[in-house]
Amino acid sequence: AAASAEGGKLPDPLQVSLAKCAANEMAKRVTDMAMQLHGGNGYTEEYGIERLHRDAHGWAIAGGTPNMQRIRIVSELLGRKFNQRA
Repeated sequence: AAASAEGGKLPDPLQVSLAKCAANEMAKRVTDMAMQLHGGNGYTEEYGIERLHRDAHGWAIAGGTPNMQRIRIVSELLGRKFNQRA
């Protein structure tokens, strides 16, 4: 998705959804692990991990939740639309 955006054209929606879903899941996993490794200190503002943790979970909502991204991915792969509110 990033490579096609650098070329000056809009990236494929499938590539965007795949990238957003993978990056967000990894960010949440990594920050969760960092919080656990730092124990109680991970929750303090002193280390900044709590901010990264909040951001990672907040980014999941921006531009569509991971479930919405998965629906978009399946929709693109199967070539049909799904009702996201059903």
